[in-house]
Amino acid sequence: MWLQLTILTIFFVSIFSDTSSPALLPCSLTCLNQTHTSPKPAVFFINDTTENVFIFFAINCNITDNLTYANVSISIDNTRSIEIQNTLPLNLLSFDPIFQNLTFNLTVHGTLLGYSRIYLHAEYLNQSKYAFNYTNNLSIDFAVKRKSTVLDTIFTVVVIILVCIGTFLIGCRLKTQNLYANIRRPVPILIGLSSQFVCLPLLAYGLAKLAKLDSSTAIGLLSTGSAPGGGASNMYTAMYGGDVDLSASMTFGSTILAFGTFPLWILLLGREFIDTHNVHFPWENMFATLICLIVPAGIGLLLRWQKPGIADRFTRFLRFITLFFILYILTFGIYTNLYVFKLINFRTVIVSAILPYNGFLIGFLLSLITRQNRERLIAIFIESGLQNTGVAIFFLRLSLPQPDSDLAIVVPIFVAIAIPIPLLIIYTCLSIYRRYQKRHDLVTTINEERNQAHYEQLPNSDNEQ
Repeated sequence: MWLQLTILTIFFVSIFSDTSSPALLPCSLTCLNQTHTSPKPAVFFINDTTENVFIFFAINCNITDNLTYANVSISIDNTRSIEIQNTLPLNLLSFDPIFQNLTFNLTVHGTLLGYSRIYLHAEYLNQSKYAFNYTNNLSIDFAVKRKSTVLDTIFTVVVIILVCIGTFLIGCRLKTQNLYANIRRPVPILIGLSSQFVCLPLLAYGLAKLAKLDSSTAIGLLSTGSAPGGGASNMYTAMYGGDVDLSASMTFGSTILAFGTFPLWILLLGREFIDTHNVHFPWENMFATLICLIVPAGIGLLLRWQKPGIADRFTRFLRFITLFFILYILTFGIYTNLYVFKLINFRTVIVSAILPYNGFLIGFLLSLITRQNRERLIAIFIESGLQNTGVAIFFLRLSLPQPDSDLAIVVPIFVAIAIPIPLLIIYTCLSIYRRYQKRHDLVTTINEERNQAHYEQLPNSDNEQ
């Protein structure tokens, strides 16, 4: 019994191993442009320009069958990124009658940033155009990248400078006594930090999985969700009449903590997306990004401690720098990266809005649960959802190769566009309401004064008698 089972097992193993062995295939389909195919063929990088790329293929057969023709059908998984200039399918390609081989080429044109894959399926025919029962399949990966320009360099350098100046001014604005006072009452700071460094990174990861974003867009969303609070939160807090000292303390604290939390979340959650294209992740660039945040903030705090008068002078420029950064991203940043509007889809727009808006909502609800006063509620509400998108852009530009970095910064750019919308709408509505209320109160006061004056002018009936 055991002997029969053993023989039967060996028989089936031999059958499956023989039929799956590529060595028994009579023909082979190879790409002549790929010199190394182990462990994985390299990706073809092409620019989204008018230049075409020629990819050469060869079919070699080692059989006695009278091969005459080959039909090659081709499909593309992402037709937005590349297109093939040849007339498809490639039918009736003639074999060399002596060597039983043939060569052909494809003309590939890059149209839009992104990754794509070409699938080739070859079938073989005799002189009567009768197909044999063996075929070959081959897939080729392409990455379409954008040609870098001087404007790209200017955009990246200016973002780095503005981020460093902004964090320096945040450090200058923070008074150590206010920081100590907020640390002694840590609930508001803990709410903001938990929203920024726990809720938003997990939400970004969940949105990326739920929306089925590609790897580059997903790492852009995760890096935006893991970024610290931005200096614009102090400006919005002042606009709404919130606790500016608490907002500055939370911004400074999140910037310092980002040195540990940012790489932690990228390490825990980001590798799933980065490994999709086997990208080597440059951790040294990420830490350099964070050092460029922590050093200016520390210098600003030291200046506040040693020379508070000079720090106050520098602090006056924080609102200007913040407004300039927002306008810079929304004008020159969009102009430099106009390609993002070609890449955008409804899923990216939705997740770019959901991420900060849920941060606002989380901070608001936690503030209500912990019974914070109005000023602190405003600071927590704004700080919880307002991410420093400049840090995400800075990090993605320096860390990821092309075209991943260009694909990834689509998210922080649209998050930067989405963040001010509800804040400005609410502020406009409140301003209109306050103006109406003030006008109504003024009218009411005038009417009351008129009634009082009219009443005083009425004659006294007793005196007249």
